[in-house]
Amino acid sequence: MTTPSLLLLPEGLWRWPFPLLVPLSIYLLIVVLSKPLRQTADWLRVGRLTRGLIIIFAALISVVSSGALILYQVLLAPELSYMDRYLPLDLLGPPLGTAVIFSILNPILEEVVFRGILYQAFAAYWPWHVAAAATSVIFGAGHVGGYPPGLLGGILAGLYGYALAVLRRHSNGMLLVILVHAVADATIMALRTGPGES
Repeated sequence: MTTPSLLLLPEGLWRWPFPLLVPLSIYLLIVVLSKPLRQTADWLRVGRLTRGLIIIFAALISVVSSGALILYQVLLAPELSYMDRYLPLDLLGPPLGTAVIFSILNPILEEVVFRGILYQAFAAYWPWHVAAAATSVIFGAGHVGGYPPGLLGGILAGLYGYALAVLRRHSNGMLLVILVHAVADATIMALRTGPGES
C-alpha cells in the first residue's frame, strides 16, 4: 500500500512522468479549447532542419553533453540507485523498455515545458537571451535531484538548457531540441542500465 502524499495523491503519482504530464495535459487541453492560445502557440513548430550550421551545433551539443555525462560517471562512479525514487527501472516493464520510453517521452515533455511554453512566455516580455537564461535557471534548479546530482548537476543542466534554448532560437522550432535532449537522456539511461548498475 502506498503512503498518501501531502496533497492526498498516491506516492506513485510523484514519480516520472506524472509531475510533467498532468499539468502539461491540462495546459494543452486549455490551448486546444482556446482559439487565441492556439494561434499564439508558436512553440509547436518543427523548425528549420536544412541549415548546416544548425545541424552541426545540434551534433556538438549532443557530443559534449553525452561526453560530460560519461566522463562524470567514469571519474566519480556515483551510485545511481537514488534515481529509483523518481524513475524505477522497472516502472514501465523491463529496464530496457523503461529506458527507451523515458528517452523518448521525457525530452518531449521537458522541452515543451521549458523551451516551449516557458521560453515563449518569457520571450514575449524580455529579449530572447534573457528568456533563455531564465528558463535555463529554472531547468537547472529542477535537475538538482537528477543526474549528475546536486549543485554541480544543476549548474550543468542549466548550461545545457541554455545551449538548447540557443538551438531552439536558431532552428526556430522544437524538433532538433527534442532530438538533442533525447540523446542525453538515452546516455543517462544507458549508464543506469549498464554493467554494475541495478
